[in-house]
This record gives sequence, C-alpha cells and structure tokens, in this order.
Amino acid sequence: MSAIVRYFHITPVENLPAILREGLQPRLGERSQILGEPEPAVYLFTSAEAVDDASMNWLCDYFDEEEALAVLAVDVSADFPGDAENEFEFVTTQPVPPHCLRVMTEDVLGETQYFSTLPQVCNAT
Repeated sequence: MSAIVRYFHITPVENLPAILREGLQPRLGERSQILGEPEPAVYLFTSAEAVDDASMNWLCDYFDEEEALAVLAVDVSADFPGDAENEFEFVTTQPVPPHCLRVMTEDVLGETQYFSTLPQVCNAT
C-alpha cells in the first residue's frame, strides 16, 4: 500500500456541494484560462505554508473581495498521477474522488487567525 500525501485546494464555498459530491474534476477554469494553462487539470498546493503564502499574496487577485473561499485537504496516495511542477504546486489531470477530500475551513480569506493555525490543524488530523 502506498503512503498518503496531503495536498490542499482552494475553491469558492459555493462550489463545495458539487465538489463533495463529485470530487475535484480537471477543468480549464477562468483562472487557468487567464494563466494560459494548456489542458484541464486539478491544481493543488503542496503544503499548508503554500496555501498561507498564496492566500496572503497573489490568490486574492483572482477572487472577488466578498467571495468566501474554502480550503480542502486532499489526501491521495503517493503514487497518484500528477507532477509537482514547482515546490508549491501539484498538478494532476485525473479526477480526485470525493472520499479523498475534507473541508478545512470555509472562509480562508475572512479568518485572519486561520493562517497561523493551518499547519497545526493539518498536522493534527
């Protein structure tokens, strides 16, 4: 049996019902199109620190200020198909099943205390 690796995904809260029902599906969404991504994929952060860094810096540029964002923990086997294209991002063209997902918070940008506690929350699970 392969080891489990934890990644993270940020999405608008309004997407949670569909994601928790259908999993994360590879897509060429609005942000992917803006960035010129070549194929449908699921983009995951490789660590809680990467989520923290993105949330405090560039990520809010892609969402409306009032939009509540959820952080999902994504637990997949170490041999799950995909590539760690850089130190903060894992990209897969495969769907991530709903049983691999867990909601960590439902408003990452609105919870100022969340950033300092994310690594502890994630390590405690």
